[in-house]
Amino acid sequence: MKKNNEGYALLVSMIALVLLTTITGLMALSAGGDMKRSNNARTEMQSHYVAEVGLEKALIWFRNSYGLLGNALVNTAPGTPPTVTDPAGNTYTVPVSLTNGSPVVLNTTGIGSATTHPASYTNSQGEAEANMTTSFSASLANQAVPMGTQGNGTYAVMATLVGYAPERWRIDSVGTFSGRRKAVSVFLEKLPLTPFVHAAYTSASPVDLTGNQTIDGQDHDLDGDVIGGIGMPGVSVTDTNPLPEVSGSGEIKSNVSGSTVTIDHDTTYPDPLPADYPVNNDIDPDDYPDSPAAALGLDPAVYQPYLDGMKQTSVPCHISGLVVLDLNFPTGSAPGGCDYSGDGILVLHNPRYSPRYFDPLDPLYTSGTSPISGQTAAQYRADTLNQPRYFNYNANNTFKGIIIADSIGEIGPGISGSAAILGAIISLDRVNGAIGTGNASIGYSSIAVSNAVNSVPYTKQRGTFRQLLND
Repeated sequence: MKKNNEGYALLVSMIALVLLTTITGLMALSAGGDMKRSNNARTEMQSHYVAEVGLEKALIWFRNSYGLLGNALVNTAPGTPPTVTDPAGNTYTVPVSLTNGSPVVLNTTGIGSATTHPASYTNSQGEAEANMTTSFSASLANQAVPMGTQGNGTYAVMATLVGYAPERWRIDSVGTFSGRRKAVSVFLEKLPLTPFVHAAYTSASPVDLTGNQTIDGQDHDLDGDVIGGIGMPGVSVTDTNPLPEVSGSGEIKSNVSGSTVTIDHDTTYPDPLPADYPVNNDIDPDDYPDSPAAALGLDPAVYQPYLDGMKQTSVPCHISGLVVLDLNFPTGSAPGGCDYSGDGILVLHNPRYSPRYFDPLDPLYTSGTSPISGQTAAQYRADTLNQPRYFNYNANNTFKGIIIADSIGEIGPGISGSAAILGAIISLDRVNGAIGTGNASIGYSSIAVSNAVNSVPYTKQRGTFRQLLND
């Protein structure tokens, strides 16, 4: 009986040992599988991150290095839209091609459609470009991304032109880390700007000159010299406003009639006013923009939040590209060697401000409502947080481009000193009479306006994410 019990105990022990070994093995296998899945997920996330870095680097490259092909090199309505293969092996057609029918492609990924973009060419501004494909490759082919103690990932980028006017690119970035690859796509576009420039100075409210100021609608080059061709009116306002008053030695000029006509303090406006006169007040208030986005010809619902998101917290010493400020432009002497000159598009706007609700002199003034939730109309107008932003350019320098401001000179000296502005000014509300004093000048320049539009950086629209097959 004792031997039988010992045999039974041994059998039970062996069965228990087998079960324990099996369970332990299954747990080890499960843990190993979990660890592998965890590692794979981590590697996939890291390759995704590396691909995202490639997108950002591509955006920087386009902003700093690229000049769009001149229109003589492209076909914006090809009879047979060319087909493009992306790095994931997917195909799609594009509505623009080179004149030989090929898609416009820059590709450093080694997969998908090959590079067809010319290396050297004349860009859309008539300027010569050289070594563009080399520059793209040097910046965006198999570039390392440090991943700490885990080593480096790499990215490579493909860019395909999918729109010409406005310019639009599809960017595919392939990120590689630990043998796994992931592709991320995004669309870059140049904002389709059509600025509301009706004159050298376009305003929703009266424009008066004092001192020795000059507003000249004749077309100027970037040195301030008048060039051939018909320019714009000197001043254009809405049809609810009076024509400009000129006092002192101020002048308003234009050659829209074919010859230069000058208005000064002795001028009596003809009645009726000729259509080609240096000043006019024929803009329909319903058509006048009430936001910077609208003043740039953009849909405010789509693009004003984008512009508001670009705002800077201090005034740069030198303006370049698109500069958006929720600030009053400074008055007085510039500190620290700042000259506040430059070129591009300068926007001075308070996102909480709307001339339609704030300014009783605005032709479309709405007295009974408020655009700010929780504020009555009276509270909105009394709240200092809703004040417009003012452009005051008390300087002896030159700005070349487009200025869009909530108001010009209502607080401070306005445009004064010997400041020179080449391009165009758009004021969203009243200017409270005189726009400034001194010897300041505003001269229309189609070149400065065009350069300002082209200086606006590429913007990014999120596309879709696709994971490529593992190597």
